[in-house]
Amino acid sequence: MKQSPVVTRAIVDRARSGDRDALAEMWRTYQPQLLRFLRSCRSSSPDDVASQVWVEVGRSLGRFDGDGRDFQRWVFTIARRRDLDEGRRLARRRECPSERIEDAAASADSAADETLPLDAAIELVASLPRHMAEAIMLRVVHDLDVGAAAQIMGVSEGNVRVLVHRGLTKLRARMVEQRPTSAIDRVVRTGGTGIRVAATSPEISSE
Repeated sequence: MKQSPVVTRAIVDRARSGDRDALAEMWRTYQPQLLRFLRSCRSSSPDDVASQVWVEVGRSLGRFDGDGRDFQRWVFTIARRRDLDEGRRLARRRECPSERIEDAAASADSAADETLPLDAAIELVASLPRHMAEAIMLRVVHDLDVGAAAQIMGVSEGNVRVLVHRGLTKLRARMVEQRPTSAIDRVVRTGGTGIRVAATSPEISSE
């Protein structure tokens, strides 16, 4: 399975000291991952939430200690918290985030360099209940270990495994029901115990 890219410890250390080139490299590496994660969680406003994440990162980076993989986990943890806060704020205003999914996805940052096949796969994952989508994105797409995914989501490791398994099962069932078009079929295919995302996307497996 191809892992999501992470920066080196040296780049993290340079960014902590205020190096602008290092900060730009971190943004280029993690912003696409951040947007895909938020979209898969059906965030009402992925761009706005991602901006909030980077503001918090900027304020706290000097106190951060870790390598590129640690930073990735930290960013996803902040993103999840900020997105839940945004959802509660919208709920208080009696807005329905689900009505804005399509618009939010369409406004995703073009600098993320996401391909159409990957967009289609993320939309399929986003059709799942939020916790299932989170588990699949963290555990499978971004290749975080079970412990890290559990920590980010605030659930047990067993819960993460169950969510991934049930989420993949639901995806396979929906693909059969919807009889995907050839374009989607080239992106997400059933196979064995999991589904495989073709081209630039990593393999998704329930293992």
